[in-house]
Amino acid sequence: MKEEQKEKLKDITRTVLEILGAVAILSVTVVAPNAVMIFDQFGKKYSKYPKDKFRRNMYYIRSQGYATVWNTNNQTIIKITKKGRKKFLNYKIKDLKIKKPEIWDKKWRIVIADIPEKKKVARNVLRSTLKRIGFYQLQKSVWAHPYECENEIEYLKEIYELRLYLYYIVADKIKQDYKLIKHFNL
Repeated sequence: MKEEQKEKLKDITRTVLEILGAVAILSVTVVAPNAVMIFDQFGKKYSKYPKDKFRRNMYYIRSQGYATVWNTNNQTIIKITKKGRKKFLNYKIKDLKIKKPEIWDKKWRIVIADIPEKKKVARNVLRSTLKRIGFYQLQKSVWAHPYECENEIEYLKEIYELRLYLYYIVADKIKQDYKLIKHFNL
C-alpha cells in the first residue's frame, strides 16, 4: 500500500472512530444507499467520504478489532470495542491543548506523578504529553502550568490508567517562581 493511501486510511479510520466514540453504540444500515448519511449528523467534515470508502474502512476497523458489527432487524449495528475506544482516545490526546485565558488568575496548576515502575510505559508517555501541552518540569515528577487544566489532567489519568498515581494541585504561590514566569512569558 502506498504511503498516501495509508494516510487516507488513517484519516478515514480516525473519522469513523470519532463517530463511534462520540455515540458509543451506533445503529445504521451500512448496506443501504444512504448509509453514510449518519456522517451528516456530525458535521460536514464527516459527510465528504464516499460510501464505498466507508464500507472498506468499516472492514478495516472490524479486522483490527476496533469495532464489532452484527445484523438485526435489517439493520447493521456497529459497536466500538475497548481496543477501538483506546485508539479513539489516543487520537483525542493528539488534539489535547490547554486554553490560554485572556488574563492569568495568578495561580499555578501543579501535577505530581508518583508512578510505579510497573507503569513505566505510561509514565514515559505521560511525560511527553505533559511537555507537548506546555507543562514546565519543576522536578523529575513535578510539573507546573499557569492555566486551568483539571479536565485535561483527569482525561490523562483516565486514558493512561493513572488515577491512583497523579495528583492535581492548584497553588496560589510558588516561592522562586521567576523561572516559571519567564518560561510562560507572564
